This record gives sequence, C-alpha cells and structure tokens, in this order.
Amino acid sequence: LFSAEENISNILGFEAELANAQEKCGIVPKGVSKAILNAAEILKFDQSEIDVAIARDGVVVPYLVSLLKKAVPSNMAEYVHKSTTSQDAIDTSFMMRAGLALDSVAENLEQIGQQLEVLRKSHGKRALMGRTRMQQALPITVSDRLNSWENNVATTTADISNLDFLLQLSGPVGTYADAKVKELMGKQMGLIAPLRSWQNDRGPMLAIGNA
Repeated sequence: LFSAEENISNILGFEAELANAQEKCGIVPKGVSKAILNAAEILKFDQSEIDVAIARDGVVVPYLVSLLKKAVPSNMAEYVHKSTTSQDAIDTSFMMRAGLALDSVAENLEQIGQQLEVLRKSHGKRALMGRTRMQQALPITVSDRLNSWENNVATTTADISNLDFLLQLSGPVGTYADAKVKELMGKQMGLIAPLRSWQNDRGPMLAIGNA
C-alpha cells in the first residue's frame, strides 16, 4: 500500500475522480473523466524520468499530470488537474492508502481480541507469578495478564474507529471552495470532504500515525 507504485496509482485515481466530480457539476465537458481514466490505465513510466522529475519538482505529480495531458485527446488536456494542486493529490493518495491499511489493522485487532477471550476461558484462572524489574513480585492469574492486553487492543481499536480520513481539495493556494465538487468527490472516494483547507494542518495525518 505504501509503495511508490501504489502512490502513483492513487494519484492518478485522484485525477480521474476529480474530473468525474467536475464533469457532474458541469465544470468540464462530458467525457473528460473517462479519457483521464483510460489514459491512466495505459500510462508507461520510466523510473529514470520519475527520478529526474522529483529532483526537479520535489514531487511526482507534475510529471504525472504532464503524461496525462499528452495521453488524453488534445481538446481535453486543459481539463486535466483543473483547479487543484500537487498537495491535494498527494494528501488524498495518502488518506486512501492509510484507510485501507488501518481497515486491515482493525480486522487483525478483532481477531486478536477473540483469541485473547479464548485464552481467558481456557486458562484465565491459572496462577502466574507477577514480575517487576524481572524479579518475582506477587501472584496473579492469566486473566490479570490478559486484562492489560485486552485493554490495549480495545483502546487501539477505538482510536482507529474514531479517525477521519479526509479528502484534500483546496487548490493551489488553499482557497478552492466548490462544496458540491468536494461532496461528490468525497462520496466517490469514500472520504470525508471538509469545506476547509487542511493543507497547512498536519493534524489529520498525525492522528493516523498516533492511532
């Protein structure tokens, strides 16, 4: 999920979803989103060109946009990446992949919780020796040990369920304010679409890292 290939795939997906939402709102002509989607599926990447582009631009998005503009019909090139900016694509790509990754983590945590409950039922009353600084301390039971593990699993599961995975669509200077396009694009991508820009607010990403 966090490979360069997946990042590029999600950035291209962002461009197609943006055009789709703008098309539905009458901002770009019909057929643009399909043309971008078709172009994205057949693009060929040269790693050496990507390296040069990132060294030049700092991010991969301008290079990808230039390829898309060359790949779509010439009369549609001007509508590729319309009213957006590189950070919008990069942030949204991250949110899409983070959401999938944490869905998997949540599933694993659920399975761990179930297995801990199995252990409690089968061995919960067995005696253990509690330890402090690697020395014997006081007698405890298996259930006492499992309690702390289950609490950690429950806390982390709750933290993940409370996360917001956000669409970033704020434009070149953070002022893009077409609420309808944001709403449509958020629904298409399964992301929350805040009206405000969060380009200079890394809080949503820090929250994911802290979960």
